[in-house]
Amino acid sequence: MFQSGFRAHHSTETALLKVTNDLLIASDHGLVSMLVLLDLSAAFDPVDHSILLQRLEHVIGIKGTALDWFRSYLSDRYQFAHVHGVPSSYSRVSHGVPQGSGLGPILFTLYMLPLGNIIRQHGINVHCYADDTQLYLSMKPEETEKLVKLQTCLKDIKSWMSSNVLLLNPGKTEVMVFGPEPLRDRLDISSSVSQSGRQRRTLVPDPDPHAWVFSVSSGITAAPD
Repeated sequence: MFQSGFRAHHSTETALLKVTNDLLIASDHGLVSMLVLLDLSAAFDPVDHSILLQRLEHVIGIKGTALDWFRSYLSDRYQFAHVHGVPSSYSRVSHGVPQGSGLGPILFTLYMLPLGNIIRQHGINVHCYADDTQLYLSMKPEETEKLVKLQTCLKDIKSWMSSNVLLLNPGKTEVMVFGPEPLRDRLDISSSVSQSGRQRRTLVPDPDPHAWVFSVSSGITAAPD
């Protein structure tokens, strides 16, 4: 999973350039692109220490003394509130990476590694900046069956996040459709995206003349009108 956050010589600018370039190339080839913008709620705070340590050992391959260092770094951390000179009782911290540290962002990135494998299994393009994830898929307007593949990928992402104590922020999750206007007009989203009484999609104009945008709830279904 390509990550522009927390890396030397990378920034929001490199993330924007990568995604924009891919979308423009697809448009030049007569394709429309569906871009899904995912955002996590309090991304660093829910990171489960036991899952993180398992990931460091079994996915990254860190073992022995090095793994013990990470276990020591994460273990026996406590938090408390101090108001008007009176401290609260101490509470053990079993989730979250230490923010403001140099190691915290790296641990978060490693925690998220399996997500890239899930997305690649569905053949979806992905680019990340910290906890912001951009998924995008290009197709000809008549290839709407590919939207089902995108929707299945989103369901798998949501399932993985749930099992890893992470939560998508529906208020910051959006879907945008890019491409020349004649091609966008030929794209029938409603025919290939599941509908129900609780799942309604509203397509509204975006200031960008090459894009449409509609919001989604929980990263999968549209927010009600």
